[in-house]
Amino acid sequence: MKKVFLALIFSAISVALFADSIQTGEKNTASDSADVSDTLETKNTNKEDTHSSKASDTEPSNKPDENVKSVDEERRETINYGLESDILQLIQELNKNEDSSVNDALATIFSTTAQSAVRIAILELFASQKVSSISADVVKMFENMDAYSKQEINALISFAGELKLNDTLPFLNSIISEKQSDYLENAIIALGKIGSEDELLHLIEAYQNIDEEDEKKEVIIKEA
Repeated sequence: MKKVFLALIFSAISVALFADSIQTGEKNTASDSADVSDTLETKNTNKEDTHSSKASDTEPSNKPDENVKSVDEERRETINYGLESDILQLIQELNKNEDSSVNDALATIFSTTAQSAVRIAILELFASQKVSSISADVVKMFENMDAYSKQEINALISFAGELKLNDTLPFLNSIISEKQSDYLENAIIALGKIGSEDELLHLIEAYQNIDEEDEKKEVIIKEA
């Protein structure tokens, strides 16, 4: 009888252990499935984030970059606040490219700058481009020639000739009449370009008053 009783107890314990084992296995299986599911979701999320990041990197932004200045803005800042060497380099570039995009800014500083080299460069640029916006300032400079260097006066004379400024004729005629050697040849060329009949007569008169050996005669002959 004891053996039967012990056998029944052993069977009961075995059944209990087996049931517990099955429940534990099911829990582990469920846990493993949950872990796999979480891992897959994490990978998918990472892929979406990566794709979103790449798309953000490749798609151009429609927002303007406030730190990037236009070429025009940079040029105008150079004209208004730059060193003399920077302004001269800019004018040289403008002249080379036949660029007139910032001529208004150059015209503004022409009468105010204290830099002789900058004034000369602007005169040469505007003469080559036939820009007349500084003509009134040029006439004023002719009226006060003693205040400017020889290089500036010659640049003024060349500008007057290229732009055919009739208002400068009295000054050109005076230079020729007085035989101002520093400006004479340039004034003769400018007077010839302006080219009215009265100016041609003045050139002939100047020719008659110059010594035959003087090389300026050749210039007068060409311009007349």
